[in-house]
Amino acid sequence: NVKFGFPYSNAYWEEEFGCSAEKVVELLEPFMIEERASKFSKIIENRIFDIVPVVEGLFDLGNVAAVCRTVEGLGIGSLHVITGDGTYKQSARTTQGSHKWLRTQYWESTTECLTAAKE
Repeated sequence: NVKFGFPYSNAYWEEEFGCSAEKVVELLEPFMIEERASKFSKIIENRIFDIVPVVEGLFDLGNVAAVCRTVEGLGIGSLHVITGDGTYKQSARTTQGSHKWLRTQYWESTTECLTAAKE
């Protein structure tokens, strides 16, 4: 059974990836200038956990990449994509690495997605 949306606690991140975001900054702090470490800490503190974006009907993969960049840029940690028949137009545009910071869940149908959201 798939967990829908956020928030995922630090316990989730520690179990899934081996450590929390705060711990990563703490471990890297000796190798960063103070301003950079402060910026990372501020970003982590300001993440948004109350919004769960769901997109459907995006045919152009460039649009999917744009949504990933926007969602990650806003500090939202998850994205749900309803793939439908899975037909997409190829695109040269990329997520520019933003997909690495998102938990993206793919759904085959709107019904499947909404059922999971209501649980």
